[in-house]
Amino acid sequence: MSIPGKLHRRPFLAPVGLAALTAFLGALILIAAAWVLVRGGSTTIIVVREVEKVGDGGALVRMFGDSHLEGSVDAIYVSPDQRSTAAPLAARLALTPEIFEADDAHALVRRMLREHRGGRILLIGPANAVPAIIMALSGADSSRLSTGDAQNGRLYIVAVPRIGRANIISLSY
Repeated sequence: MSIPGKLHRRPFLAPVGLAALTAFLGALILIAAAWVLVRGGSTTIIVVREVEKVGDGGALVRMFGDSHLEGSVDAIYVSPDQRSTAAPLAARLALTPEIFEADDAHALVRRMLREHRGGRILLIGPANAVPAIIMALSGADSSRLSTGDAQNGRLYIVAVPRIGRANIISLSY
């Protein structure tokens, strides 16, 4: 018995099309994930309260002045009254310090993350501004970072990833 042409069943190609679409979307997701992993480095900001020079080169030069190391500082941000403190380190690393006003911590953080994404930044700021800057970088509770905590000899290392939450390490030197 023959089936009329109108009623003849044609192969259903939707499963093949859906499989191809799924494979294509999966490849796009893998490419996007690989791009995020390659480009997703953290920006590291080392926040130091205004410091005094120590000896001929200063404590900052001893800590961050080796430009041959893989992790040397890429940028220096300094408050106007600390230009002379940053000068020996900036000269050794052949960097020009970026001068900032500490009255708007959020604008400063946006500027640093925009201009030096994925880099390592040293920020030397006034004691009364350090807690606000760290809070703007990390969202940390400012009550834990009082002005008294931001004393000479203490630095904060804040790692700000592109995706996720910032991490803070507090050190004394």
